[in-house]
Amino acid sequence: MQVRIEDVSPVEKKMFVEIPWETVSVKLGNAYKELGKGAALKGFRKGKVPRPVLEQVYGQRVNAEVLVTAGAGELIEQRDATGERLADRIAALTTDDLKRREMSAAAHKLAHPDAAGAIVERVLDLAKRAG
Repeated sequence: MQVRIEDVSPVEKKMFVEIPWETVSVKLGNAYKELGKGAALKGFRKGKVPRPVLEQVYGQRVNAEVLVTAGAGELIEQRDATGERLADRIAALTTDDLKRREMSAAAHKLAHPDAAGAIVERVLDLAKRAG
């Protein structure tokens, strides 16, 4: 995870957080699998809702919970997401180096550094089978 803070003005800061897809994809898969076991949506039997439908209905929530559970993010409930509340949390993060380092370390623990190599091996294997 990379965190960068830009000074926009003396009273305004902009925070950029970048988390590679490989970092969270396995955790997301596990979260959707668990969610799918108990999900009951109209038109589907309980536990039989396809992942794309789960992603459409619950996607943002699942993404946030994976990061929060790992310690790599914070969640503010929609009902509590006022401008003042968001500004307070962002200001707190911009001044708390330890918290940002802890969140970064937690995001790195989610990472799979060998993911690119594994994908290449899988693609080559599939190409051999097809050819």
